[in-house]
Amino acid sequence: MSQPARQRTAEDVPDQDFLGAARRHAREGRLPEALTCYRWALAAAPDDPAIMLGLGVALAGARRPEEAEIWLRRVIALRPDFAEAQAALGDALRAAQPPWGRLDEAIACYRRALDLRPADAAARTGLGVARHARRERDAAIATQLREAERRPDHAGAQFDLGFALGRQGRLAEAAACYRRVLALNADDLAALNNLGNALKALGELEEAAGCYRRAIALRPDIASLHYNLGNTLKAQAMQWSKDASRDGPDESLLDDAVAAYRAALARQPEYREAHLALAMLLMRRGDIPQGWAEYEWRWMTPRGALGRHAQARPGGADGTDKPQWRGEPAGEQNGRILLIHIDGGFGDTLHFCRYAQLAAARGWRVVLEVQPGLVRLLRDLEGVERIVAGDAATPEFDMHCPMLTLPLALGSTLETIPASVPYLRAEPDAVAAWGARLAAIESRMPPGFTKRPRIGIAWAGAFYLDAPAKMMNAQLRALAPDLLAPLFAPLASSDGPHFVSLQKGGPPAPANVPLTDLTAELADFADTAALMANLDLIITVDTSVAHLAGALGRKVWMMTRYDQCWRWLDGRRDSPWYPTMRIHRQTRPGDWEGVVAEVAAALAADLASGKIG
Repeated sequence: MSQPARQRTAEDVPDQDFLGAARRHAREGRLPEALTCYRWALAAAPDDPAIMLGLGVALAGARRPEEAEIWLRRVIALRPDFAEAQAALGDALRAAQPPWGRLDEAIACYRRALDLRPADAAARTGLGVARHARRERDAAIATQLREAERRPDHAGAQFDLGFALGRQGRLAEAAACYRRVLALNADDLAALNNLGNALKALGELEEAAGCYRRAIALRPDIASLHYNLGNTLKAQAMQWSKDASRDGPDESLLDDAVAAYRAALARQPEYREAHLALAMLLMRRGDIPQGWAEYEWRWMTPRGALGRHAQARPGGADGTDKPQWRGEPAGEQNGRILLIHIDGGFGDTLHFCRYAQLAAARGWRVVLEVQPGLVRLLRDLEGVERIVAGDAATPEFDMHCPMLTLPLALGSTLETIPASVPYLRAEPDAVAAWGARLAAIESRMPPGFTKRPRIGIAWAGAFYLDAPAKMMNAQLRALAPDLLAPLFAPLASSDGPHFVSLQKGGPPAPANVPLTDLTAELADFADTAALMANLDLIITVDTSVAHLAGALGRKVWMMTRYDQCWRWLDGRRDSPWYPTMRIHRQTRPGDWEGVVAEVAAALAADLASGKIG
């Protein structure tokens, strides 16, 4: 049994001072300070419903209803008769409003509050607003569920329900429906394929591969079945055996995956997804040149080359006939303009903008198009003459290149990656301003707080509530916040680190963790960069935070899933892209506990030796 934590003293965490400060900050509208103080108060009194209520209300006020819900439900679990908490939970549920029935839940909370306190004006007002905003639930699911219940032996009804449930991300239920279909007809090709898809997403890789093999035996001419099998074999190859340790992925399975993708392409040579999957697999194995060449298939869509031209935007110049740059020098003509344009998300832009200076070295005047949130950060990027926002009209140019095609155009290999950091820098005035902001918060904390190392932390990337496929991928990269608890063990000591949130959106902050959250004040990535410049270490999952920290040359520890992104390569702790990065990777699918334990041990050791701070 573990030993009880050392009893905190009033000097360590004077909870009465923090609670009073939290309420004062909340009244005066300083929500980041209020949230920090509530968390410190809660660290000293973790079961105090009044502190939890204040934290929940403050989170709702900061427009973070999902986090508010967690804390308010904890209050209600302790005090079911707490009418104010019931009404506050109703407000949080009403603000969240995802596609599934949150308004109904909000109405139930308001009614419970009014049962407890009939004169509660806030609950009565909230109830009226929620009733007015109520929307019907997904009619298709309800209809299909009734049909499936009415006809349990009808394969079509069971299949339709499974398909609808799968689209909503309810994969275990969808898999059960497909199993019922196969019990009625073992050779149902669509059910075999869809069951394989659901099982793969659930991590049941061996059974998923079996489904695809059975389907291929029935119809070997269908390219998508080979493609799905290749994806599953690739995932299996990255799995470490529970019976024997391995130094890396199962290479024979990776070879089988490559063969499966090539089998798909043999049957359908223009199968874009198979080309892209093959590209990712080749690149993660270190075959960068072939991988980049295959990756160009991302543009092979019905829109053809038009899809990759920035001029397709309304307001842009008509430049669809301009050639794509393949790495050639600008030539003897002076002033030729190369437009490098958006190709991917924020992390991709942060990752590949480094190649702009190599293009400039070949004589080009480089215009760089980026997401609006990156304009301020990248405006002084070396080699770039002009930055334009992706939502603005495109200037004239002579040639263009998508950002993720730059490594192919420039012949990049693992050995020639331009890895000199920092290649991005925070604005000095902003760095000073954010430093003063942190110092001001620390000055209101217990004595000695200002001497603590500052550690930034992020546990999830962007979430896509309206796109189930993207949402599943985002969830694979995200870490359940409660699992982060071992990282915060050093807080038990009076000189433990000061944790600063870099998590903007996504799942809520870890329970009972006193971390400073200023993310609501981050206007763009330039602000985030300036905040990072004041931190001693950044711990993050695979998201744009990791790329930004690496580009800034900050010390960054990245936690990633076992089937990680191609760019981190197989079996490596370091990154050829970011010299200051250390990679902590799952050894089995979903094993975030092991990753966190490894990072926590490294953190404790570096804090003890003075390597951080």
